[in-house]
Amino acid sequence: MSFLAANAEYFDGCSSRSRPVEARLCGNSVLQIRGEGVSLEVERTALRVGERVGRATWSVELSGGGGLAFAPTAEAEALLAALERRGAARFVQSFEHSRRWAVAALLLVVFAAWAFVVHGLPTLAARGAALVPHDVELVLGEEGLRWLDELLEPSALDEDRKAAIVGLFARAASTMPLPSAPRLELRRGEGIGANAFALPGGIVVMTDELVELSRHDDELVAVFAHELGHVFHRHTLRRLLQSSAVALLATLVTSDISSVTTLGTTIPTVLLEAGFSREMEREADDFALTTMDAAGVGHEHFAAILERLEASTGSGSIPEFLSSHPSTRARVENANR
Repeated sequence: MSFLAANAEYFDGCSSRSRPVEARLCGNSVLQIRGEGVSLEVERTALRVGERVGRATWSVELSGGGGLAFAPTAEAEALLAALERRGAARFVQSFEHSRRWAVAALLLVVFAAWAFVVHGLPTLAARGAALVPHDVELVLGEEGLRWLDELLEPSALDEDRKAAIVGLFARAASTMPLPSAPRLELRRGEGIGANAFALPGGIVVMTDELVELSRHDDELVAVFAHELGHVFHRHTLRRLLQSSAVALLATLVTSDISSVTTLGTTIPTVLLEAGFSREMEREADDFALTTMDAAGVGHEHFAAILERLEASTGSGSIPEFLSSHPSTRARVENANR
């Protein structure tokens, strides 16, 4: 009669004491367990083979209580493989011992994480942003403005010019399909130059340097329209939600709680270097051009301020209003169609 055998430690299920035994599978149906003070015959159907992980101790549970612990040897491997009643268990075991499958699983996890961050998060963020009440969004915008005010100076424009620009902004915004009235904040952009930001809650910040760079009020209207396009689509809020989700994902993967606790310090960076996606920039541009059409403002003013902004940055960093995606040339060509 053919048989498979391996040494094991027997536990009776009543105490922690173990006894050395030999486990022998006879006739492919009965497991004999023999040792000092131990003589058992257990039907194969009354056994449950545990998962065999690496070089850890392998186990077999007995239906009446107790069990066997095997050192990971070739004899034990053969015996337990014969005891497993389902092919699925062996299939899983082959995965655990295959370097090829391990690499494939790792690549699959990396791809799934990439797909979730690139495609899943933007969709979830857009839906989440739509559920955030305007009052909550405005609080976040006010907090963002407070952080920006640590970097910017009060506007140095004379009061008449500031009043004229604020009035121009209000008239432009009144022609746009916005859920609530936005407001304009003027600041001196020391260190960041000509720039504009759309904060959550409908707050738009524009620097004196951008005002001074413009040569026609309709160019400022074009800037307002673009930034209000970000407001209309709630792009900044969506970016913040995406950043929060990425931090949460990093915490789940690395178990590093600091990824969440330090999230607040990244919000100014998100506002200053929003890095809006191509889709977001196109949405804001399309919104701007459509509302400019409705207001009778020519697209050439949009193209002119874009080109002048790019020229003003030289070899330095491109301001958020320009963004690196899509290129300024592509945006100018879109405006000139």
